[in-house]
Amino acid sequence: MKITQSRITLAAAVLAAAGFAAGCSSSNGPASSGSGGEGPGAGSGGSPVGSGGVVQPPGTGGTLATGGSGAATGGSSGTGGGTGGTTSGTGGTVPNGGASTGGAAGESGGTSGGAVGGANGGRSGGNGGATATSGGASGAAGSTGQGGGSAGGGPGGNLKAFIVITSKGTPTPGDMVMIGRLTAHGFSQVTPVTDAAVTAQSVVGADLVVISSSAESGPLKAKLKDIAIPTFVIEDAEFSMMGMASSGNHDAGVSQVVIASAGSPLVGTATGMVTIASKAGELGWGTPAATALIGATMPGNPAHAAIFGYAKGAQMSGMAAPAKRAGFAIREALAAGLNADGIKLFDSILEWLLQ
Repeated sequence: MKITQSRITLAAAVLAAAGFAAGCSSSNGPASSGSGGEGPGAGSGGSPVGSGGVVQPPGTGGTLATGGSGAATGGSSGTGGGTGGTTSGTGGTVPNGGASTGGAAGESGGTSGGAVGGANGGRSGGNGGATATSGGASGAAGSTGQGGGSAGGGPGGNLKAFIVITSKGTPTPGDMVMIGRLTAHGFSQVTPVTDAAVTAQSVVGADLVVISSSAESGPLKAKLKDIAIPTFVIEDAEFSMMGMASSGNHDAGVSQVVIASAGSPLVGTATGMVTIASKAGELGWGTPAATALIGATMPGNPAHAAIFGYAKGAQMSGMAAPAKRAGFAIREALAAGLNADGIKLFDSILEWLLQ
C-alpha cells in the first residue's frame, strides 16, 4: 500500500490529538536525505506506532517498498531503527569506505552514521555509518557522515598524488620506489606526469605533488611554484625555482645524512649519522630560510640542508608557502637504493606533509 504525504500528516495530527504522543522523550529533526526513515517511530514509511514516536514524513526515497520491514520494526519498538540504521550498518561494514561507501552509508544512517562518518571519515578511510544501527534520528548528522566518507584517506583510503617525472614518460627505478611508498601510505591514485606536460591546473584536486629527481628543471621551471598543494621536492634544482632555498646543488658519493634535530617530525626517531642507501650516489641540498624546519644536513657541512620543510604560510626564501613544502633530494641512484633507514626518513617526511 502506498502511503502518501497527506495521509502521514493527517495520521500525525489524529494521533497527537488522541494523546498517543504522550511520553515522547525527544524531538525529531527534519527528514533525512538518505534512503531511510526519520526519527523514533518513523522509518521508511514506517508504522505510526511505538513508544512516544512522532510521525514524520519518510526520507527521500523512503517508500514502503524500500524498507517496509525495517520501518515497521523501528516504529513499533520506538527506538527509531528503520532502513536508515540497517542500510548504514550494511554499507559501513565495507572496509575503507572512501567517498561512495562510507559517505553514502553515513548519510543513510542518520545521527550515529553521521557522527561516525564525520569522525572517522578523514584519514582512516571513512567507516561512515558502521555503527548506525540506531536509525536515522537526524538528517543533518547523516550529511556529516557523507562528508566524512568523501574525505576518506589514510592507509587504504582514497588519496590522490601526481609525481612529476622525466620527459621520457617512463618512471625510473627511483620513481618506482617513491610510487611504492605513496601507495603504502594510502594513495590509491598515483599519476606520473612529465616535467614538460605538467601544469598547475593539471594537478588541481591532488592531495600531494612529488617532484622527482628524474624530472628536469629546464622544462619544469617554476610552473608549480604557486600551487596550494603539499609538495615533496626531490629535484634539487627546483629548490630555488619553488622559492624554498636561496641556492641548491648536489654532491656526489654520498650515502649518509646528519640528523640536525632529533625528534623533528621530518625525521621521526632518527638520530646522529644515518646511512640512507646501500650504495653512494648524488644527494642534493639547499640553503633554506631561517623559518625552515631542518631535519638533516650534509655530512661535514651543516649549512647545507639535506632534509628541510616549511609549514603552510611560513616565509620561505622567495615567498610564503602556499601549502606545506619539503625537500629531500635523493637523486636517482640513491632513490633506487634506499635502505630501511632511508625509507624511514622518506616516510617521515611524507607523513609530515600529509598531517
